[in-house]
Amino acid sequence: MTYTVFGGTLNHTLPTCYKLLVRLALQRISPTVEGILSQDQAGFWKERSTCEQVAALTSYIGSGFQQNLKTGAVFLDLTTAHDTVWHTGITGLMFKLSKSMPNWFTRLVNLLLRDRLFRVHMSTSSWRSQHNGLPQGSVLAPVLFIVYTNDLPATQGRKFIYADDICLAAQAQYFSELECSLSSDMA
Repeated sequence: MTYTVFGGTLNHTLPTCYKLLVRLALQRISPTVEGILSQDQAGFWKERSTCEQVAALTSYIGSGFQQNLKTGAVFLDLTTAHDTVWHTGITGLMFKLSKSMPNWFTRLVNLLLRDRLFRVHMSTSSWRSQHNGLPQGSVLAPVLFIVYTNDLPATQGRKFIYADDICLAAQAQYFSELECSLSSDMA
């Protein structure tokens, strides 16, 4: 697949200038993102890891067991998560960035994401506009994704999130209560 970014053609990679620009932007914006990021999210941040989330879930299950509670969990993996991020609209990335990030960063991301084109070379296709998704291979894409999903709705149970992998866990005295709680959280 061939992509065009800022008028230059590239194959499966992003231009060096683009990589440098997004790394500088990421370094500059990281403190702001860390300040707004949900404590449930552990993906792509210093001193947070999948191991931390597994330990937290294990501890949650253990404390429930000590209280004679049953623990139920639903594990979600968002398929092609980065490819489905909406750019515009009231639930879009640009709207969410404008509410939580400095104006310069929102404008930069808007410039980086608009007018992106792609075509498939396997059977020569025409150029098509890409209105959703984040640039594959960009160090900024995972951060934009977790900012985009940072406003997940409140749940009755507890959330354990690592990037696009989510575990919803709940505890109750009876399995029927667990089922109701987790079903409500999934609705």
